[in-house]
Amino acid sequence: MRRRYLVWALLIAVVVGFPYAYGAWERSKVGECTRQIQPAFARPANSSPAYVGEICFLGSSEFGLLFRLYDARGGELIAERLYYDTDVDMVWGSNKVWYSPHEHVSLPPTMWDRFRAKLP
Repeated sequence: MRRRYLVWALLIAVVVGFPYAYGAWERSKVGECTRQIQPAFARPANSSPAYVGEICFLGSSEFGLLFRLYDARGGELIAERLYYDTDVDMVWGSNKVWYSPHEHVSLPPTMWDRFRAKLP
């Protein structure tokens, strides 16, 4: 019985750990990047930009892209998404930034986004 739990725990660790490790390896192969400061129409009137978005090509994949969102004041990474697409454009809204036609990050980013951005 105890051995069965150990096998299941090992299997779960492999199933969860391998995709995460592969994603971390891909994120380390960042190539050319494009940054964009949050435009005036996407923030409250008379305020300075709160965010800076960045899209980077991954060297390990032809269509691999990495979207990063930074705090404009301190430069802290607050959201990061790995995705596969050919669209390399950011579209800013008042409460979201789209990095792909079907994917976005809420503004301000969720606590989950902030937590994931701190992981390697």
